[in-house]
Amino acid sequence: MQLLVDKFPYKTLEDGSCEMLKDNQCSVYEDRPLICNVRLGGKLLGVDQDIWYAMLADGCNTLIREAGLDEKYLVSLKK
Repeated sequence: MQLLVDKFPYKTLEDGSCEMLKDNQCSVYEDRPLICNVRLGGKLLGVDQDIWYAMLADGCNTLIREAGLDEKYLVSLKK
């Protein structure tokens, strides 16, 4: 089964960032791939928005910790 991430159309740089990130902003935002459209992804999968965001935050935080990145990069959903 092909994963959505396997269909990502852009290269990632050595630091893991997307080649389309320019000055810390997505240069193809209006035409971004589905994997980058967090809100639409949850809707298409029929997942409640709060649950979807919590799942993504947890996944991101796991990757950040496994990569040994500074904890300042951890995602917090608290308002």
